[in-house]
Amino acid sequence: MRENIKKIYETLNVYERNVFGCFYDINQPEKKGVYRFATQYINAVGSYLFCKCERYKRKNIYFKYLEVPITTGCTLNCKECNNLIQFYQKPANFDAERVIRDIRRICSVSKRIKMLRILGGEPLVHPKLARILEELDKIEKIEQVQVVTNGTLLFNRECLSTLQHKKFSVDISNYGTYSGRYQGLVRQLQRKKIRYYTQSAKKPWKALSCCACRNRSTLEQKKAFSMCREDCHSLLDGEFHLCARSSHGTDLGLIEKRKEDFVLVRRASGKKELKKQLYELLNREQIAACNYCDMFRLEEMKTIPSAEQISKKEGMVIMKQWKEV
Repeated sequence: MRENIKKIYETLNVYERNVFGCFYDINQPEKKGVYRFATQYINAVGSYLFCKCERYKRKNIYFKYLEVPITTGCTLNCKECNNLIQFYQKPANFDAERVIRDIRRICSVSKRIKMLRILGGEPLVHPKLARILEELDKIEKIEQVQVVTNGTLLFNRECLSTLQHKKFSVDISNYGTYSGRYQGLVRQLQRKKIRYYTQSAKKPWKALSCCACRNRSTLEQKKAFSMCREDCHSLLDGEFHLCARSSHGTDLGLIEKRKEDFVLVRRASGKKELKKQLYELLNREQIAACNYCDMFRLEEMKTIPSAEQISKKEGMVIMKQWKEV
């Protein structure tokens, strides 16, 4: 049953997967009871029909997943960071009030955001993290908020107070000795009864950071886009992108920046125009970032040790090599 539902899910485009994902969780555990298969099938079919109706008739905006980087600063400098944070030579914290307004603008034209994740870099380096979390708690359209951290810092008192609310959780990356405050962070969250998720120490990564041009044809880019299931939409400093490779890659000047590949949330003339732009982007067949990424081949990529560190100077050399390809 789960495999059949997964096949249905994989026939959907990005827009449809967002709608479908808001009403059916492809990764949910099997329900118990005599009617569990029938219940799952009915829910899947209902979600499928609903997402088709939304795409071709109502055109409402739903987000299964939206990540919001609030800083390009990080306490680590991982060589294979897939979000390319290791290549920022002058890391910066984004203005908290602008971040909040950007999220509210997205929410004003969307029906639901199932999961919003606060990222960096390392979000705990942002001095206004507590303020951002406090405002997110007030937005009813956001069902869940998760803060992603690398286990090198602890939350302050203000952050902990908000994180205790039911919509919040923390995702802790465990990089062994690199995550120097990991145990202290876990104890901190446990004492406050805050939900958190983590994994075994130094879980291997996939070598995905390379952002050199692959020289793919338009047809090959469309195929890569259709096969990619990493719908990690990224709202980076007022720009909405379909993925972090697109947002950070263009921000760093590694990827060609095309106006049709992102939405300037702050410059939309009104709600109607912003909704239209988001709908059109979510229904694209490919973006420039598909020529600079192998995420669609994730299962084939080699496994590497997690969190190997490099210097900023080494990062500059790597970027130069990619640009010369």
